[in-house]
Amino acid sequence: TYRLSDHTTADDATRYRSPDEVAEAWKRDPIVRLRGYLAATGAWLGTLLALAFAAFPPLAALPSPSRGEAVIRLLGTFSPLALVAAGTMAASGGLLAWRYVGTFEGFVAYDYGRWLLVKLGLLAGAVGLGWWNWRVLTPRVGEGDVRTLTRSARRELLLGALIVLATAILVALDPGGLD
Repeated sequence: TYRLSDHTTADDATRYRSPDEVAEAWKRDPIVRLRGYLAATGAWLGTLLALAFAAFPPLAALPSPSRGEAVIRLLGTFSPLALVAAGTMAASGGLLAWRYVGTFEGFVAYDYGRWLLVKLGLLAGAVGLGWWNWRVLTPRVGEGDVRTLTRSARRELLLGALIVLATAILVALDPGGLD
């Protein structure tokens, strides 16, 4: 990786590289992309956890007309955050994955690439379930069906936990054969 700061306190990197070169290197810094990925993952899973276990159960006890209205208002707040978080997660995770693997062969020839495929499959399942919750189950909430949405949100949360587990496995693997 590119060294973004002086090597030591006695070093003055401005003697041998321009500020433009350093600014360009910051744009390619993988830590910046990782930070975006982690923030998006936290926003998605944290909010989904709060909805599935703290918000939906009490709302299910409300009378039918006000229950649907309350859940739809709540989802109107959550859905844009979920879409931005999922998009950010997919984009930054995709960039990181490609940076590490670099070739289509790398996804099948090495353990690291295969686990990336597992993670991508889980992510695709979570995105599909999120879409289902948003486009199919949310309209049913107006009819008072909060329990089905709660169960589906918890399944999406389970997929999120499996994505985190796959990430933990990836962190432990050496992508060394992918140079």
